[in-house]
This record gives sequence, structure tokens and C-alpha cells, in this order.
Amino acid sequence: VKLCSNTVRSYSLALVVDVQGVGKKILTLPIIARCVVPDIVVETPVLDFQRCFLNHRYEQQVRLTNTSTLPACYGMLDQEGELVTDHCCFQVLYPSSCETEYEESLPLLFGSFKPRGLILPHSSEELPVFLLAKAIGRQQRTLRIAVFGSFQPPLEVGLSCIGQGPIVHVQSPQLDFGTIPVLTDITRTLQLSNQSPIPAHFTACMRYGKSFGRVEPSEGEVPPESQLELRIVAHLEDTLHFQPMLEISIQDSQTHTVPLFATGTGTTIVSDKPFAPNLDLGTYFSPGSCQYHFKLTNRGKRMQLLHWRTEDFLLSTKTQKGGHLSGRSNLPSISAQSNKDIHGDMVLTGSSDSSKTRKGGNLPGRTVLPSISAPKKKDIPGRVSLLSSSREKPVFSLTPSRVELLPGRSVDMVLMGSSDCPKVVRERLVCRGIVGRQGCNELIMSVDVTCRFVAPMLSISSKQLKFYTKKVPGESLKPLYEKLIFENLSSLPLSMELSLVEPFSLCEASGAHSPATTMSMVVGEGRQVKLWVGFNPTYCQDRVSRVMDEVHYPGHPQQETVELHAEVHFPNLHFSSTLVDFGCVLNCTRTRRTISITNCSPLPVSYHWVFLDDQKHCTIRETEILEAEKEQTTPENEAEGGQSSSRTLSPAFSVPLSPRPGADEQSRTQCRLGVKEVFDIVPIYGDLRPGEQQQVILSFYGHENVSREAVAQCHVEEGPMYEIKLRGEASVTSYSLDSTHIDFGLQ
Repeated sequence: VKLCSNTVRSYSLALVVDVQGVGKKILTLPIIARCVVPDIVVETPVLDFQRCFLNHRYEQQVRLTNTSTLPACYGMLDQEGELVTDHCCFQVLYPSSCETEYEESLPLLFGSFKPRGLILPHSSEELPVFLLAKAIGRQQRTLRIAVFGSFQPPLEVGLSCIGQGPIVHVQSPQLDFGTIPVLTDITRTLQLSNQSPIPAHFTACMRYGKSFGRVEPSEGEVPPESQLELRIVAHLEDTLHFQPMLEISIQDSQTHTVPLFATGTGTTIVSDKPFAPNLDLGTYFSPGSCQYHFKLTNRGKRMQLLHWRTEDFLLSTKTQKGGHLSGRSNLPSISAQSNKDIHGDMVLTGSSDSSKTRKGGNLPGRTVLPSISAPKKKDIPGRVSLLSSSREKPVFSLTPSRVELLPGRSVDMVLMGSSDCPKVVRERLVCRGIVGRQGCNELIMSVDVTCRFVAPMLSISSKQLKFYTKKVPGESLKPLYEKLIFENLSSLPLSMELSLVEPFSLCEASGAHSPATTMSMVVGEGRQVKLWVGFNPTYCQDRVSRVMDEVHYPGHPQQETVELHAEVHFPNLHFSSTLVDFGCVLNCTRTRRTISITNCSPLPVSYHWVFLDDQKHCTIRETEILEAEKEQTTPENEAEGGQSSSRTLSPAFSVPLSPRPGADEQSRTQCRLGVKEVFDIVPIYGDLRPGEQQQVILSFYGHENVSREAVAQCHVEEGPMYEIKLRGEASVTSYSLDSTHIDFGLQ
């Protein structure tokens, strides 16, 4: 027989036995029992946890003693008076997982891993109690323990603690940055030490220091029993003394205040491009100029009035290797060979090509730099010439030189410099100004500017190009080509322009016929460029031409010449005279003149003579004889074979000869006598070897009262045609006496 009572009471019952088929209650068994609640005594009625860090679990034991002879069953009640289960205990111990809103609002949470238990008679049990403080300050709660079956109030245990936030110590009571440059991040570290078992959440900010800097991180969490470094970044925006306060607020704890000290130095004027304190502009050609564009911005909090000037500048001029700073000698003059030489010069000038594009123009009246050639003996490579800075003007200047900048405003600046000769320039630009309302003029910044001006150095494969060809009978003249190689020895790319006039031309390959007379090219640093200069020997029909082949460096006045010499040989003759004037002879007489012809070409010459019968070149005039002049005297005839005077060489073309004045229109248009009846040439044809000379006899037949002008043409096979002007007249000797009677008077 088992009895399990859940109620405090006395039992008086009977167990009866019924026998089926016999009867009921045949046998009766009395049952008498009394159910009581054991007495449990709390030996630790108060648990004082002292100081407890927030959200940190603390544990103490509640001792329960059963003084009765029966076992006692107990259970811990929660904050609402309900019996605590194991699951609820887990919620209390780990509130972050599944706490109710009700529990979140409580300043103190408690629980146990063994909320229920059995105490044997006359024995004791310890009930583990865990506590979580949720708020700072003194906190008190009552832990209630119910005894199973008891109608008495639950047993109570007083719980108390003092809630406390994390304890964080700051390493330094103050932080002094000293004197630091403005607009520059200067970092100092401040260590936070968390000396508590709970994480410390903090926020950091500046007081009275908006233009001082920043804190990194501005908020965060210091892990339990560890350290964290704060980076205090000072970024001053003025050259003043700053003394802000750094406030570090620890959640559920105290606020730390750390004084900061810093003094700004330097300038709040900044450039969008590299500028101060040293600026290297690189390399430029000279004569030439350079420009550097940049923008200045006032990033400070005060207005600034700036003005620029150049002071204490150093100027050094170096003679570059290669002798290109020495004086240049002119090329020797090229004498023209009659009717067959073509000469010219190739002139080079230059400038840099850039990316960095160096712009410039060809200035009138520019000074020609020395030729780019090998150093002469009198040149000393590496020679240094120092110029006194006191006698030199500053090379660099800033525009505008004065400017007023409000806070946050910008201005566009241009740094300009130029040099007429190769040199290395080092100058110092100094900016002084007034900041804010201060009356003193203080140094804002100084910039050491360096720039190298160099001369173009171009190596040319040949200083002279020669073209030579002969006219072979039956074959046509073909173009000639010569190669030129340009090598850039400068430290900058060279942009060149080549310009020619015919009969020379430029082409990229030999035999590639190109009518181009101009060409532009860029020769990189240390690079070579090849091109061909062509010569067209059929261009000059008169065999005499002088041209110039020029190569320019845009924006640079330096020039370099390449002599061009072209020879085209045809069968040519040289005449001692191109005009034969027989003068006036007696009627019906003959006179002669002699001229010499010379083969001045390296080719054999075959020639023949013809007379020009055209009326424009031949005029035959007859002169009427006055009756008063019919009496004639017979003067002595001129000696045959007389030499004509030497005359200046003229181009091989003729000009119509005008008839002498005094003849009437009818007599001038009559040509009763043929040209061959008046003039004659011996020999009429012939051959001459190169350099050979021959005498040609020209005769004039003085028909009665005749006056003749004609042109004799000498035709050279495969060569030019020459013209000789002939002139002569015939007449009688006429005279008169002013008196036919002479009276000597009385003797």
C-alpha cells in the first residue's frame, strides 16, 4: 500500500475487500495517516554581493537546513512569484539570449542553476544564487523559496549589491603637441586602460576645438581587462596657440577630461600642384621661356594679403659639351659654275616638344645660336662661367605679384621664366604678407626654384650633300637622292620643320618621288630619324638655279646649316662676246670680226650656226643720199679681222633690235637683200672637246647704203641655244667746204 499526500491533513481510511460471488466488504483494513510539512530554516537570510559590475554574473550560496524527520522539497520563485524552472534560470543567467521586456526593465536580475531540490531529514543543502546588476547604485531584491505543501509564506532571502560601471584609466592627464605645422596631420596616442571585467563603451569629442583636429576612433569599446589606444590627430588651420579639451565619456561610468596644447606654424596657403619649398621645373630650350600654372588657396580662418618678390637668387651658366656655346663660323661661299651648278644651305632651328609642351614662336630679329657641331680646339668642355647675381635680373616672376585671399578663396598663379643662353637657374621666391588684422609683415613661405635651360644638340650625318649628273645623249635625266640622319643629343624631344624650294624635295625613302618641300618631325631624346633629300635635274631648264633647304625648330632661333651642292652638266659654250658691231664701212667693202668660243662643260660639244630671219630680229634699211653729198672721198677701210670688245656674260636670249632713227617707214620694211648676203660666219658648224677653244670669223658685206641688224643663233646639240647680235652699215664719205676762196690781203 502506497500513500502519496499533497495536502497537509490527517487521514483515517479503510481498505475493504469484496469477494465476487460471495459478498461485499468481507474484509476491512483500516488506514490511518497524517501529512505534515517539514520545517526548513534559512541560515543565510541576507546575501550582500557588494560592488557588482553591470551585466556581470556574481554567485553566492543560500544554505537551507531541514530540522524535521521528513524530507523537504523546495523551489525558488521568480520575480513574479512563479516557480522557477531550469529554462527560466537560463534566461536569468544569460539575459542577452531571451530576456523579456519585463526583465529588461528590472535593475537587478537573479536566478539559479538548481532552483529546486530535496533536503533529507536533519540535513542541509546549498542553493546557488546568481545575480546580474542592470543599473548603477544600490540595488536590493528579495529571493523567495517555497516549501512543497506548505501553506505558509515562502522563505525570504534578502539580495543587495551596488551596481557599478567599468573602471577606465587614462594614461596621460594632458597632451602637449608643441609647435606643429599647420594643415598637417600630427598624431599623438592616448591609452585607455579598462580595469574591469566588463567591456567599456566610450565616446570621445573635442570641446572648444573644432579647428584643432579629430579623435580616432571617436567611439568604441574597450574589451575587459585590456587596453585601447586613441589617436589624437591635430590638424591646425591657423598659426595660433590652441588649447582645446578632449572629453572621453565612459558609459555608466565617469567622464575624463584631457587638456590638449598645440601651436601652429607655417602657412595656410596651399598649392594644388607641387610648389614649396623646392620646385624643379625641369629642362627647357634656350633661348626660350617656361611657364608653371598653379592655384593658391587660403585654407586658414583669416584673410591674408600676400606679395611676392625674388631675393638671394643664384645664377650659374655652364658651357655645355660639344662647343655649342662658342661662336660659329659661316660656311664658305660657293661660287657658281656657269650654267650647271645648283647650290643651297640646309638651316636647322629647334625647340622642345612636350607633353609638357613648350610653346614659343619665331621672333623677328632673333639671334642665331652657334652651329651644332663638334667642339673646336679653343672650346673647353665643362667650362663654368659664374655671373654675379648683383648684375643679373631675376629670371623668374610670379603673376599676380600681390593678392588678397579671403578664407577658402583661391587665385590662379603663373610662374614665368626665360633665358637667352644655356644655363642652370636657381632662384628663391619669397612671399611675405599680413595675416588677419595683424599689422606686422611676416614671412609666409619661400620657394627655391630650379630650371635648366639647354641648347638643342642635334647630330647630322653630313654637313654637305652633293648631287652630280651628266646629260648623256639619248637618255633622260633621273632624280638623285642623298640620305640624311638626324640624331637628337639633347635631353628633350625636338620638334623640327624642314622647308625646301624646288628643285630639291624631301622624301622618306630613296626613289620615292615626292613633291614635298616641307616636312615636320619629332625626334625623341636619344633617337634617330632618317630622311632623303631628292634633287630633280630636269627642273632648271637654264641650268642655273640657287635654292635654300631649311630645317626649323619651332619656337627656337638656333639654326644649323647643311650645304647642298648640285651639278647638272650639259654641253655648254662660252662666248667672248654676244654682240658684234661692225660699225660703218664704205659702200661695197667687206669687214671682219673674230670672237672665241670655249667648251666650258665636261662633255663634247657639237654646234652649228643659223641666222634668224624673223622681222622682229632683222631690219634692213636703205639710206637716201642727199644731192649735196654726192661727192665722196674714199677713206681707209677698217682692218679686217679686228677684235670686238669683251662684254659681260648675259643669259642666252635675244631682244628685238630697233631700227636707227631717221629712216622712213617704207625703207624699214623693205628687205631686198637677204641676211646671208650681208653677214657670214665661218665655220658654220664644228665640234669641241672639253676645254677646247675655237676662233669664229664673222663677216659684214657693205652693200651700197645698207644698214643691217640680225641675230645669229648657235645651236648646241643636247644643250642650249645661244644668240649673237650682229650690227653693221655701209655709206659713202661726204664732205663740204665753207669757203672756196681765200684772200690773203696785202702782204
